[in-house]
Amino acid sequence: QVPESKLTAWGMYTMPLSGGSQVDFVGIYSWTSEVYFSPFERDTEKAEALYWLGQISFDENNYIYALDYTHDRIIRFDHQRTHLLKLINGDEIWTHRGVFKSSVSESGTGAGTVNQPMGIDVDYSGNIYYAQTGDFFSVHKIRPATSGTYTTYPAVFQQGTNDIMDLFRFSKPADVAVDNNQFVYVANTEEQEIQVFDSDGQFFLKAGVETFTIDTTMQVFQGSDTVVVDTFITVEEKGFLVEPEAVTVDNRGIIYICDTVTGRILRYRLSNQLDEDLQPIP
Repeated sequence: QVPESKLTAWGMYTMPLSGGSQVDFVGIYSWTSEVYFSPFERDTEKAEALYWLGQISFDENNYIYALDYTHDRIIRFDHQRTHLLKLINGDEIWTHRGVFKSSVSESGTGAGTVNQPMGIDVDYSGNIYYAQTGDFFSVHKIRPATSGTYTTYPAVFQQGTNDIMDLFRFSKPADVAVDNNQFVYVANTEEQEIQVFDSDGQFFLKAGVETFTIDTTMQVFQGSDTVVVDTFITVEEKGFLVEPEAVTVDNRGIIYICDTVTGRILRYRLSNQLDEDLQPIP
C-alpha cells in the first residue's frame, strides 16, 4: 500500500528491541505528506512493520505495528519528529523516529494471541488483523480498548461464532488484508486461494479459484428402497494461483495478489469482468 504520489526524500532509523536486538526501518517521504515504512530483516530480529497510511498529523492514532517473529508478539511504535527537511521545490517535511510503546499481543495459542505470525493489516477503526501459521487459529482480529491511559487489545473473532476461526480452515496462510468495509482477505497459501470474509468473520467467497456446478444424480436410501435424486455438485479447480504469499485491496475493492513462485502480481474484482483500463484513484 504505497501512496500514489511523487517520492521526494528518504531516511532510515534503527529501533532497539528487547534482548539487545534491533530492527532497521527505511522511511520514504512524499510531498503529499504521506509516509510508507518498509523494514528489512536483521539476523538477530526478524520483523515486519505496518504503518496505516494517512495524512501526517502525528496524533495519538499514527502508530506503527510490527510483527516480532522471534518473540511471537505484536509491538507498537509511536512517532517522534527528528528532522525538518526543506526540499528544492520549497516543500517542508518532517522525518521521524519510532519509539517503542508497548506489546499489543503476546505469544499463545488462544484467540488474540500470537504464534508464528506472517502478515498484518489495520482497518480505519484501528482494529488489527493478523495471519499466522502456528497453533491453533490462523487469522485473528483484535481491537484497541482504552481505559484512561491504558490500552488493551481483546480478541474480536471467536471459535464457534465466526467462520474465520474454524480449525483447519487454512493451510499456512501467509498474509491478511482488510478493506474499507472491514471485509477480510486471507492468502491461504498452501491451498492456492484467497478466502474472503465479511465484517463479522463469516465466509463470503474465494478468489483465484474456478468454481463449476455439475447437475447430476445420486442414489439415496429411503427405508428398504433406493431413490434416485437429482442434485447439484460444486467442484473447485485450483492451480491458477500457485503460492499466493501477499494480498492487499484498494479503495475500489480490487484485490492484488503476489504469487511468489510464478513471479506475478494479479488483480481481481468481485464481479464477472475485470476492466483492464481501470484508472488510478485521483
